[in-house]
Amino acid sequence: WIEARIAGLLHDWIHREANPLLAEALNINFEAENSIHAESYTTIVDTVESGSIPNTFFVQGPAGTGKIFLYTTLCSYFRAKGELVLCVASSGIASLLLPNGRTSHSTFRIPLDCDESSRCHIPKQSNLAKLLRRTFLIIWDEVTMQPRHHFDAVDRVLQDIRDNKNLYGGIPVVLGVDFAQILPVVKEEASMKLLILAFNAGIIGESNSRFASGLGDLSYNQNLYGVTEIPEWIKTTDDRAFFREFIFLIHLLQAADSSIFRDRAILTSRNDNVDFFNVEIAQLITVASHDYFSADQIQSYESGHISDYPPEYLQTLSGQGLPLGKLTLQIGMPIMLLRNHFAKLCLCNGTRLIITRLYNHCIKNRIISQDFDGKEHVISRITVTTKEDPPFTLIRKQLSIQTCYSMTINKSRDQTLKRVGVNLTNSVFSHGQFHVALSRVNEIKNMLVLLPRGTKSTNNVVYQEVLLRPQSSNTLG
Repeated sequence: WIEARIAGLLHDWIHREANPLLAEALNINFEAENSIHAESYTTIVDTVESGSIPNTFFVQGPAGTGKIFLYTTLCSYFRAKGELVLCVASSGIASLLLPNGRTSHSTFRIPLDCDESSRCHIPKQSNLAKLLRRTFLIIWDEVTMQPRHHFDAVDRVLQDIRDNKNLYGGIPVVLGVDFAQILPVVKEEASMKLLILAFNAGIIGESNSRFASGLGDLSYNQNLYGVTEIPEWIKTTDDRAFFREFIFLIHLLQAADSSIFRDRAILTSRNDNVDFFNVEIAQLITVASHDYFSADQIQSYESGHISDYPPEYLQTLSGQGLPLGKLTLQIGMPIMLLRNHFAKLCLCNGTRLIITRLYNHCIKNRIISQDFDGKEHVISRITVTTKEDPPFTLIRKQLSIQTCYSMTINKSRDQTLKRVGVNLTNSVFSHGQFHVALSRVNEIKNMLVLLPRGTKSTNNVVYQEVLLRPQSSNTLG
């Protein structure tokens, strides 16, 4: 006979899981490293394998202390044994750092408007319910960005689906936290307190630089709370032009060299300052621009009917997470997504891109962040609504993006940059913003802080009641 040599199958289709959610979550990488590098790892593994209760852990540590490495090692160990590990995070950008990570909202179907009585809508006979019944471990990162009601809702649905009245339906849960960072944006201060569970995990590894140690002091040293002097190891200026030139060299801006936007940005606490910097820098670039106007409607809370307002007025309205009514865009301009489009392709809230083509009703862009650097996608207009107080809801159809020469400190939380300017002419107003702003750059020499004229101090807002003090050693508290 004739021997035909054909390519092998990409998948073992005979034994492939019929449930695609299970198949993805069981993605096993036997070659992944699973050696022990911290006592936290052995404690979590021993507790989970013994079936001990309580079995929920806090892993606390600032950026760069090895939380992601710990999560990856835990995933590799349990998945190599055929166990199902779910990795979730509070945001799309943060979830991309986890093995097969997803947002907690998409995984657990957490309602957008979640209160103390909310429930996650997961039918007991759905594929997702079957996935959760087989789940052996949940790793949930960046939990400080989510209010307590989210965790309560997930706890209720897991207990129901698994017919188990233990916390989270008996599933061991590793919660990644950094209480020094930004807390959820909520209307009532009391709602910022998180669901405090059984264990607090020590920081993985010790800070090995003055910069990392100094950042910890900003949150845990009570002498640096409130109005405080900027540490001497941080460069400062009160010259706005010098500040802007430090981040974006003027000759590179005028040459329309989009590569300079990959790893640099100006951070500020207020949206109006973001808009001002974005307009100011865009005006320095001599490239043709195109205006994109929104289509807006107002829905009355009282009548539920669509009300008529002049389009010019509606386009001036703005709100949290709402794109501007008028976007002036240029080829080569850096932008940021304001909504999750497709997390698997890194099209998440917070993803940064460079515009490569302008069309009448959509734009083509190239990703410049995370592991998807260089991938091109087309972004179209979508419909978004405000969730502000009465008397009305604004319904806006627009490109869900913003220019990002500058971004808010809150938006920068999951970004890592090589050159950063921090505008503190208006001080931070929320817990963790100062800490986050100073921790976005990988080398302190590449950061410059803009201060009001004649001052070397700023206001460092810290809520002491939510801080878990770091351990003196790598042991569980």
